Amino acid sequence: AHTKSYTRTKTKIIKIPSSIIIHAGMGGETAIGRQLLQGAHQDIPNIKIVLLVIYILTTINKGSFFEPYYDILPKTMNHFPIFWDKNDLSILKGSPMVDRIGRRKKSLIRDFKIIASICPEFKRDYSLDDFVWVRTLVGSRNFGITIDGHSRMAMVPLADMLNHDQNPGVKWYFDNADNCFIMRTNRGIRRGAAITDSYGKKSNGDTLLYYGFILDDNQDSSVLVNVVHKEDKHKESRDHIFPSLEGRLIRNIDDIFTIDMLCFFRIAVSTLPELSKYRHRSDYSKPINGSNESKALYVMDDYLGKLLARYNKSYKATLADFKRAREASNRKMALKLIIGEMEIIIFYKLLAQQAMNYMNGSHQDILDEFRPYINKIDQVNDVKLTGGGRGAALLR
Repeated sequence: AHTKSYTRTKTKIIKIPSSIIIHAGMGGETAIGRQLLQGAHQDIPNIKIVLLVIYILTTINKGSFFEPYYDILPKTMNHFPIFWDKNDLSILKGSPMVDRIGRRKKSLIRDFKIIASICPEFKRDYSLDDFVWVRTLVGSRNFGITIDGHSRMAMVPLADMLNHDQNPGVKWYFDNADNCFIMRTNRGIRRGAAITDSYGKKSNGDTLLYYGFILDDNQDSSVLVNVVHKEDKHKESRDHIFPSLEGRLIRNIDDIFTIDMLCFFRIAVSTLPELSKYRHRSDYSKPINGSNESKALYVMDDYLGKLLARYNKSYKATLADFKRAREASNRKMALKLIIGEMEIIIFYKLLAQQAMNYMNGSHQDILDEFRPYINKIDQVNDVKLTGGGRGAALLR
C-alpha cells in the first residue's frame, strides 16, 4: 500500500470495520473449536492462533463471506524455511536455525495431532498440509488486539498486507468506540511512499522463520550462544555462581547478554582463590584482574572460533556464494542469514584479539566500538601481561 498524497503525522489512514475482521473467538464458536476448548488442549502453546486456523479451515472454499479475502491469500509458502528442500536447508549447516526449523515443524505436527485426538473429524476433513499452510499464514499475518475488553488474535484484511519496517509509518490499534481497526501515521509520509508497519524487534532468524524474509542491516540480528562449564573439580563452584550461558548475542558490547558472556568466561577460567574471593555473579561483571581477563578473552576467542568452524564454508567463501545466488531465492536468504551470524561472531573474535593485544602492550588499531571495554581493562592494576592465558579446556 502506498500514499496518494503527502500524509501528515497522526492521520488515520486505514479504518477496517470489525465486521470484516476474523478473530479467535469466531473459531471458538465453530463445532470443532467448541470441542477443542472442552478437551485437553493445554499442550497447545497458542490456542488463540489455532482457533483462528480452525475458523479459516472450516470456512474456506465454502462460499463464506470472507471468500474474497481468502482468495488473495498466498497459496504457497515456499519461502518459509519449514517448507524448504534439503538443498536449501543444507546451506544452514552450523547455524542454530537448523534446530529452530526442526522444532518449529515438530510443534506444528504436535498441535495437529492434539486437535485430531480431541476432534477425530478434524483429521478426516483436513490434512496436516492443510493445517500447516493455514497455520503459517495466520502466524505471519495476525494482529493481537483488544475488542470489548477481550484479547483477540485476529486476521485483519488489508492491514496484513503492509510490509515490515524498523521505522514504521503507522501504529495500529482497535478503537472500540468506532468498532474499527485503526492505522494511524507515526510521522509524515511523502506522496507515493510505502505505508509500513512494524512486526516488532526481530532478529533475522525470527523474521525468516515466522515471516519468510530477511532484513538488510538488521540491528537486532543475533546468533544463539549456548555453553556450560566443563566437568572438573571446580565445576560445582562455577555452577553455583553462573551455571550456563544461553541467549542471543548481538553486535553491541553494552548489551546485557554481551556483559553476561564476558562474566561467564571470567568465571570459567577463575582459579580456586578467585572463586573463593569473588562469590557472586555480579563480581564478574567487570574484569577482576588482568590475568583472569586475558584467559577469559582467550577462551572466548577459542569458543567463537569453534562456532565459526561449524558452518559449511569460510566467511569469505560464503560471501562469494551469496553474490552468485539468485535474487529472492531461498538460497540467497539462507546465505544472508549465515553471513549475519558469522559477522557477529567475527566481531567478538576481533574484540578478544584486539583486547589481548592491548593487554600485551600493543595499543594500535582498536575499533571505536571496543573503547568502552578497553576502558574497563584500564581500571584493573595488572593489565600488562606477557602472553595470553590458556583456558579453552575449561569449556565444553
